[in-house]
Amino acid sequence: MKILVTNDDGIFAPGVEALADLLSHFGEVIIVCPETEKSAYSHKITLRQPLKLKEVTLSSFAQAYAVNGSPADCVKLSMEVLLQEKPDIVFTGINIGPNVGRDVYYSATIAAAQEAMLYSVPSVAVSLEAFHHQKVKFSVVKQLFYQVLEVILQNKIPGNMMLNVNLPYTSKELCKGVRVVPMDLSVITLQFHRIK
Repeated sequence: MKILVTNDDGIFAPGVEALADLLSHFGEVIIVCPETEKSAYSHKITLRQPLKLKEVTLSSFAQAYAVNGSPADCVKLSMEVLLQEKPDIVFTGINIGPNVGRDVYYSATIAAAQEAMLYSVPSVAVSLEAFHHQKVKFSVVKQLFYQVLEVILQNKIPGNMMLNVNLPYTSKELCKGVRVVPMDLSVITLQFHRIK
């Protein structure tokens, strides 16, 4: 199984390496991520400047490339240029901060998964309910996500489908299970302050 991994937190984000490590138990992993953080980029693609792809040393279990573009660019570049054939599945994440409600419209993590769908490749966006890389123990996250990952990969999802997985930051023992829920479309009101 060929698995493409990308994200919006940047190539050196610890969530990328944690996800690639987990996925390496299931197949060949290729990592293609933005060279810097691109959170809330939505489905932006690069049109008026050259895209540059640079191989980087990230881990012992996957080839890794940094791109000077968005997460959607990373998927598009992988499909059109880098890979000889389409991957079997695309994973985006592990993103810091959950992707829930209307936030999914702004999320570049979600957009990268949607870009894979445009190529008829199934995709899974994975986010974590935590907000600081430094405080996250990814060994705990990997244990929690492993069982969910097994179910996803055993039940092949169609190419025109994307899953949005939000993980709680808790131990596997404290997690009470997995639930499929509809998207909450309520509007979160932001506070704006006028500066004169």
